[in-house]
Amino acid sequence: MERANGWYSVNLSPDYFNSCSSVFNVDVPTNYTGYANPAEGTAYMGLATFLNTTPNYREILGSELNQILIPGTKYYITACIIRADTIVADCAADKFGFKFSKTYWPNSNVIDNISHFHSDSTYLDKTSWTTISGSFVADSAYQYIYIGNFYTDSNINLIQCSIPGSYHFGYNLIDMICVSVDSMTCAFNCNSNVGFEDNLISKEIIIYPNPFDEKIYIDMGDNSKLEFSLFDLSSKPILHYEFIKSITIDTKNLPNGMYIYRILNKNGIVEMGKIVKQ
Repeated sequence: MERANGWYSVNLSPDYFNSCSSVFNVDVPTNYTGYANPAEGTAYMGLATFLNTTPNYREILGSELNQILIPGTKYYITACIIRADTIVADCAADKFGFKFSKTYWPNSNVIDNISHFHSDSTYLDKTSWTTISGSFVADSAYQYIYIGNFYTDSNINLIQCSIPGSYHFGYNLIDMICVSVDSMTCAFNCNSNVGFEDNLISKEIIIYPNPFDEKIYIDMGDNSKLEFSLFDLSSKPILHYEFIKSITIDTKNLPNGMYIYRILNKNGIVEMGKIVKQ
């Protein structure tokens, strides 16, 4: 997040994706969340909204507002949101929203069931950006905005937690965030096709279990030659294998934590995503 001017991490580790990146897993439009062109410009941010293996796991973005809000004034909020195009992020959660503060809160736990505006919608679309819009009346001279899901597990609703096994993960991309006293300033429509290409992600590849322990299994529906690579979250290579059809990978010496995997065929990236050892 420190590479996005004016933005910072409030809770855990939200992600910043930009087409200027030389690191494959945070590039645009292809990265470990799948394939997505931005709603506008060359970048977007991503954040986890749910992780069933860690209670109340939420990634929250923060930024200082261009102007301090005026108490008693009505403000309009708009942003573009889309669900990550990856089989790893199988869940979708409601209550995505916005919280305002007079205080700079880096590295803070703000999951307290309070927000100034949130949506009860569950954003399932992976092919088009969807518009979040709402309004609120400022009750204080707020200087900072925080974005994400501020509600605990017992206060959210989940849809499509479909991956077999115990690991369920929710993740959304966010772009074009606007706060204004003028409703027309934020009156843009995100609902347009942004070039997601589901066929880039092979639906015939199965990588399991997730979370894993001592082994990772990969099965492919045909006899294509593939390369599997595993990286830590700083993009440092950890493992690399070439295989045809299927492979069993010994991971007992890997430390617990989250990793990024990449599967390539002769034409390029077939699939990318996050996978957890526990």
